[in-house]
Parts: sequence; C-alpha cells; structure tokens
Amino acid sequence: MPSEILEPLAFLSLASRLLQPHAAFHNLILGQAVKVSQKPQSTNWAAHLLSPASESVLLALQVSPSSPLILAECGPDPSAAWPELSNALHQAGRDFCEIRGPEKTVAAWLDFWQKQQGGSGQVLMRQGVYSCTQVSSPPPLPGHLRLATTSDLSLLIQWLGGFYQEALFETRPPEVELQVSVQQKLNEGALFVWENDTQPCAMAAIVRRPPGGAAISWVYTPPELRGQGWASICVAALTEQLLGSDQSYTCLFTDLNNAQSNRLYQRLGYQRLGVFVSYRYIPESAQACTHTQKS
Repeated sequence: MPSEILEPLAFLSLASRLLQPHAAFHNLILGQAVKVSQKPQSTNWAAHLLSPASESVLLALQVSPSSPLILAECGPDPSAAWPELSNALHQAGRDFCEIRGPEKTVAAWLDFWQKQQGGSGQVLMRQGVYSCTQVSSPPPLPGHLRLATTSDLSLLIQWLGGFYQEALFETRPPEVELQVSVQQKLNEGALFVWENDTQPCAMAAIVRRPPGGAAISWVYTPPELRGQGWASICVAALTEQLLGSDQSYTCLFTDLNNAQSNRLYQRLGYQRLGVFVSYRYIPESAQACTHTQKS
C-alpha cells in the first residue's frame, strides 16, 4: 500500500506516533492535525505516504484547498514518496499555492513537482523552529502577565494588524477578519498581555497545541514601547506558565532574517531545532495565489 488518505482523527493518531521523537520541530503539522481532528471538515485532506518497501517516509496535510500544503518527513528518504504524493494530490483533485515544512524536504518536493507540472517557486520566508523546556528569565520589569479580555479587543485588533504587517510582511487583513481572529483567541483563553499599571505593553498568544506542547505566536509590542523588554518578559512569563502546567515544551517560529528576535528567544532559553521554509508555488497558468499566516 503506497499511500493512505486518512480521516483527521486517524491522521492525528498516526502523526503523533511517527513524529513523537521530534514533536516540537513538527509542531505545525501536529498542531493543525489537532485542530482538524476537533472540528473535521469535508475540505480536510491528509495523507500518509510510504516507500515501495512500505516504510513510512512522509506525512502531508492540507486543511482546505486554499491552505498551505504542510509536509513532515518521518523516514530517512522522503523523496521515495514524491510520486505517490503527486498521484494522491491528482486523485483528490487538490492544488496548492503554498507549501510549508522542513527546508530540504520542501525544496526537494517543489523541485520534483515543478519538473512534472511546470510553474515556479518563490521563497516567502525562512523560519527558525525553536523549542523551550526551561525558561531563562529576563531582567524583571514592573507589571504582570494576564489573560486578555473583551475590554482589550479594540487594542489587540490593531496590534494583530501590526503583527501581520511587520512580522509576517503581509497586507493588513480587513478589520472584520482581525476581529474574528482576536475574538476566537479570547474565547479560547489563549491570548495574553503583559500589563504595567493598567497599560498593556505587549501581547503573545497560544496558536496551536500539538500533543504535549504549545506553540506561541502573535508576539507584538507597539512601536512607542519597543526597546524596553516588554516582549521578552511577556513571552518568558507565558512560556513559564505553560511549562508549569501540563506542557512538556513550548515552541515558536522566527524570521531568520530578523537577528534581533532570534537572539531574544535564545536568551529566554529557546533552542533552535531546524529550519522551516514557506514557498509560494506559481503554476504555469499564472492563477492568483494567496498565502496564509506563518505563525
């Protein structure tokens, strides 16, 4: 059996078992698998690709037709699965405009795909994948970490718009989309601010919960408060809170072109596990492609 197309729960179970030794590095596909298993949709598509020797070599997940195709290798030679992945995509009628995953795996797959289908690839962002199991506390600052509430909604909508523009280099989403995103995190109890004397100074959010861990993103400090350590202490406090609960690790992505943020997280105890890359795939038909948040 060269490949299996799996329902969300079955995919999560398999992915958790195969990727467990490197769960923090593969937090993106694992975290998304948790989300789709909780609210499965007909648009979800997940595949387990095997080599001709029936050895597991690759996992692929696409939440919806407009979402990135996410890859995770789980064997020594994922390229053995390229033909099967291509066939599985064709049989399911799936296309993709963005692909994300470990840098070498994604680059090799895109090279194979382009030789078959034509088109071109464009690097959107190279990201460091970091994990922390013990916090190195930054210098103390006044204030405390607290759960964001609906009273913060207007402010955090503006901050999230800034995060998209400044951290992800994306066009600011429409206000209604930002409001939906912030409200969802508020409902989940997953959005936090560092507050000093009733003033929110920085924010951070839990964006995924892969098995055994938590992924942090939406780290943002408004321009007028930068350079004072608010983001550092906000992330450190949230990381410490998560590790003190039932999480064995926390993880996050960084833009590798931003040396300052990479140093910041390393000083907090985060260790780089490897490199992820996001590619935009531009088909020969030149159809418009959009990409989604790289948190």
